[in-house]
Amino acid sequence: ATGLSHPWGLAFLPDGRLLVTERDGTLRYVDNGKLSEPVGGLPKIAVGGQGGLLDVMLDKDFATNQKIYFAGLALDNLRKAEAGTSLHGQGQVQAEREAALFHLYGALLGLCHEIAGYYRLPEANVPRAELLLNQAVLQAAPSPELAELVELAQQSETWLAQLLQAYAKLFQPPQAPKTAKVDPTLPLIQAVTVEEEVPQLGREELEAWRQQLKQLALRFRESLSEC
Repeated sequence: ATGLSHPWGLAFLPDGRLLVTERDGTLRYVDNGKLSEPVGGLPKIAVGGQGGLLDVMLDKDFATNQKIYFAGLALDNLRKAEAGTSLHGQGQVQAEREAALFHLYGALLGLCHEIAGYYRLPEANVPRAELLLNQAVLQAAPSPELAELVELAQQSETWLAQLLQAYAKLFQPPQAPKTAKVDPTLPLIQAVTVEEEVPQLGREELEAWRQQLKQLALRFRESLSEC
């Protein structure tokens, strides 16, 4: 199709049409080589530099829930929050960081569902990626794509293992650092605030995870289409 301005992300719809993002904030689809008008309903998108509407990935159940993941959009919102100067700036940064993690995890889960659905695994609709990324599932139904994901997930230094760990931490309450209790007059319980925690993740690291996940999804989809 012609007429696209800075096309970036691609995703095939269940009916065979192709979704295409344009970095300037436009989402279109291509049907039999013909380019559609811009699709409505997108959130407000900040465009500038390398920012804009970037990667797109469909949820495994898109046909029924119409969910689309925009990891690049979430990261751009994080960049804007980091550059802000409002009184609640740190809280906004934390909220956007968590939103970016949710989008990345959602894209990972969608990829896991896609692989499991292709190989007709009984775990094709699990609600968490961790329920697929383990040796038990791999041994029951070996596949090269799942084997690579499981290996990455089990090595703590890899981007995938770190993504899974960071996502899991979103559901853990803040904890005070462990210290030896030497003074019996000190209280047994101490108050802990979220503001006291030092952010663990930077936007650059999240962006690196997004790129890794994007390349993995493209490579897996190419190999699955050849089978």
